Amino acid sequence: MSDTSRRGGAAGEAPMTKREGYQELVDAKVERALAPWVDLLPAEALAEMREQLEDFITTHPAMERMLEELLPAPAVDASGELGPDGKPVPVDTPAAAPGKAGRR
Repeated sequence: MSDTSRRGGAAGEAPMTKREGYQELVDAKVERALAPWVDLLPAEALAEMREQLEDFITTHPAMERMLEELLPAPAVDASGELGPDGKPVPVDTPAAAPGKAGRR
């Protein structure tokens, strides 16, 4: 795996946080793509193809989104809105309307 794919983006970008199962999914997709070539190419060529495929899958924005779509949704243990990263979005609680406190 190249330095770029470990960082999750171009030089200087912060590492991307991936959901559980992301790397396993990447590995499975790469191996599936390489399967037809295993008996035809030498190990060195397969290693180079594996690295290039993994770099492309993990750094191209469209491929990253497609892989994220294939992962199971994160478990939710509370109600509320989730952001694009699957984490809860803070909700501002509105203040009680004047004169309404204690009424039902």
